[in-house]
Amino acid sequence: MKNNWYRSGRGDKRMPIIGIFVLVLIAAWWIYIFKSKNVQPVSEDNIAPPPPAVLNSSSDPNGPQVIFPENARSDNPEINNFVVEFVNLLLANDYKGYRLKVTQQREPINMKTFNEAYGRVKSIEIKEITKVEDRKTLKAANLDDLPGPIYQVRVHVVLRNKLEWDRELTLFQEQGHWVSSN
Repeated sequence: MKNNWYRSGRGDKRMPIIGIFVLVLIAAWWIYIFKSKNVQPVSEDNIAPPPPAVLNSSSDPNGPQVIFPENARSDNPEINNFVVEFVNLLLANDYKGYRLKVTQQREPINMKTFNEAYGRVKSIEIKEITKVEDRKTLKAANLDDLPGPIYQVRVHVVLRNKLEWDRELTLFQEQGHWVSSN
């Protein structure tokens, strides 16, 4: 007689089936635990924390200050997050990061001009972010045929020499990522 260790004891024919059942239960439990830790329901609350109203350079105490009041923010939290990322790159004087957030359809400002502007700007206040409903109102003609939503960001810039002016930036998607017109 052969020694079949898996057939010894009670329920000798059911042991392999019970073993498989236990393995399936362990696998199901592991999948449940793994997914419950990593998956959160999607809502506007957990997309990202709201941006602060005043952003400052963490590395340069004399760097520009950006004011982003709640009443100027978009209804689209993705746009607000892009604006904060873009502003943080400007505050860090990060030209390479800036280049990644600006459209590839136009020639951007060069590094020298970027660095000079960083030194001259005292503050920037974001006045308003609006979704463009009528694309014919866009100043740049090559932007009116873009697919997807387009947003206008109105800002007020104050230079260290006390000069001030208003400016508009256009935000749109390029290759699946939000970018600025300049």
